[in-house]
Amino acid sequence: MYQYFLMAGQRNSYGKRSHSQSDYADNGRNKRRNTGSDKDLFSIGPDDTVYRYLCTGKKIGSIIGRGGEIAKQLRVDTKSKIRIGETVPDCEERVVTSYSASEETNNFDGSENCICPAQDALFKVHEKIVSETIDEDSAKCPPSYH
Repeated sequence: MYQYFLMAGQRNSYGKRSHSQSDYADNGRNKRRNTGSDKDLFSIGPDDTVYRYLCTGKKIGSIIGRGGEIAKQLRVDTKSKIRIGETVPDCEERVVTSYSASEETNNFDGSENCICPAQDALFKVHEKIVSETIDEDSAKCPPSYH
C-alpha cells in the first residue's frame, strides 16, 4: 500500500491541491470563507424547496467550472441558490445543494410545465454530470469500423 504525503500547495495525481491543516482556521472552518452578512443571504429558509445531489469529487469540476463560472451561470439560469459542500476527509463525494423559495417557478425545457428553481437547478446539475460522463466514455471507445 502506498501513502502520499503532500505539503500545502502541492498537487496530487488528479492535479488538485491537497488540503492541509493550514487551510483551516482554529475552529475548523475554512479560512477563505466569508463570515459577513453573506450567511443570511445564502441561508435556507423554512419554506424553501431544497434538493441535495451527491457528486463524486472527480466530477465536481463540471459543476464548479474554472473560477466557479459554471456554478455562477447555473445560479443565474435557474434563479436558484446553489451551494457546493466542502470536501470531507476520507469521503470521495461532495454534496451539491440547490434551493429556492417554494412559490417561485421556472418553465421546464421551454414547455408550459413549471417547476421550482431548485428542481430546475437539480436537473441542470445532473445534466452536467451525465454529459461529462458520456463525453469521457466516448473518448475511451475506439472508432468503429464499418
